[in-house]
Amino acid sequence: SSVDFSAPELFLRSIFLESDIWSIGCLTVYMLQSPEDRIKLPLIAATASDDNIEALVLSKMMLLSCVSESDLQAFCLECIKDKKQRKWLQDLYYRTVVPHLATNSPHKLLSQHFSRPVPSDVIDFVAACLQFLPSKRPPLEHLSQMPFLLRTIQ
Repeated sequence: SSVDFSAPELFLRSIFLESDIWSIGCLTVYMLQSPEDRIKLPLIAATASDDNIEALVLSKMMLLSCVSESDLQAFCLECIKDKKQRKWLQDLYYRTVVPHLATNSPHKLLSQHFSRPVPSDVIDFVAACLQFLPSKRPPLEHLSQMPFLLRTIQ
């Protein structure tokens, strides 16, 4: 579903040019997964029928990107105008993400979405795209120079 490729800020009614970079990361994972992986190891795995879909999806996105407290604060300031919504996201972060951060890294979490080994430059590319804070996502010019794409084009 399109939820699986949507950037975090879209769930909070904000959009930036960098929102597309998040989608590129999700699409890269999707294209490199086997059909079985897409079913068994989906990146986000939420449907519009899920109760409280925003909380479910945003929790997974924050964990996937191993968002730091300072990046969460910056995200709240950049993307959320409503103070109640900011508080809701911060509470969600402390309740559902912080307990898992100490034992995980973006590389470890992203690698879990493939049943076969994936080169580290692929994981680097995807991790760069899946930065929770939109302003930390690299521009296309930078992405196009990353080893994964340069190796793939040659």
